[in-house]
Amino acid sequence: MELLKQQEKETVLCFKTEVTKSKKPQKRVNKKPVDSTTSAKRKVNLQLKKRDPFYNQFIIFDSSKSLSIEENNKLKKLLGRELQMWEGDFRRLIYKFPNGSGISVVMSIYTAGYWEVTDMNFSTKPIKKSLPKKKRLRKKLMAKYNSDPVTTSNINRYLLFSDVEEHMAKVYAYHK
Repeated sequence: MELLKQQEKETVLCFKTEVTKSKKPQKRVNKKPVDSTTSAKRKVNLQLKKRDPFYNQFIIFDSSKSLSIEENNKLKKLLGRELQMWEGDFRRLIYKFPNGSGISVVMSIYTAGYWEVTDMNFSTKPIKKSLPKKKRLRKKLMAKYNSDPVTTSNINRYLLFSDVEEHMAKVYAYHK
């Protein structure tokens, strides 16, 4: 019996041998990695801080500011449709100039680091009634008031916001 107990102890000791593991170098925990979206957002904010304050008076929509229900309805009447916002939009600005033209400026993850600028022509006769939700009825109301919704042209891409401001100056100087 004692012999069996001694054999059990020896086998247990054989299995308890520890394997020494090599230590891996520890990584620095206090530094957080910066992903590309946060650096792009920082770049957008830096460029917008340097913009010309003259054009701020013509902004009708800024994605960084929240809209009230009244402002949203006003914007919907002006554009002739609901404003679309995407999850990847860093910044979206819509300008309307006194000559009836304007531009839409967007910087997002889908624009590959460029400012996308679209020229817009707003209708001259604003619709005083609220727009129906159905497309057929909306078109009928637009035809009655003889006004088209906002028409857009091709998309221009600029790397810097200063180039966007040069484009804004051309659109602002344009007369119908």
